[in-house]
Amino acid sequence: MQELDYFLEKKGISRRQFCTQIEIPSSTIATWKSKNILPNTELICKVAKFLNVSIDWLVNGEDPKTEINIVAFGRHTIMDRIETILRQNTNSFDTPIAELYTEHLGKIADFDLINNWSLGRINVPESIITFLAKELKVTTDWLLTGQRRNRSGYRHTSL
Repeated sequence: MQELDYFLEKKGISRRQFCTQIEIPSSTIATWKSKNILPNTELICKVAKFLNVSIDWLVNGEDPKTEINIVAFGRHTIMDRIETILRQNTNSFDTPIAELYTEHLGKIADFDLINNWSLGRINVPESIITFLAKELKVTTDWLLTGQRRNRSGYRHTSL
């Protein structure tokens, strides 16, 4: 959420005003920044939709002019996307996901950490999600929402 303050300043909106408008406690943004955590997916989608920016831009500073139409997905769905990409990329459909993840993404974050995050038990730094997306060769936007754009800018729901 590194670009949020820049965007709010550009639009002349204070954090407090913003938080009031999207109905979250005013301390929420400060908590995200101080703990360097990525808020839950539903809230990221809500913030991006409110600001009319892409999730990639909001999380990474990428794609600043893109308008979005986001359907919120849960963390377990993100884990499903990670598994699908890993299985397709490695052609390993019988290997347990924990083993597959550890072999290909374990250097970024431990499988148990990501699994607990996907179950909503803990939060992880936003950089982990960004690094996972880069390692999987997908955008953060796609990893979080399952949507991508074709060359003409239209969204699709699968890779």
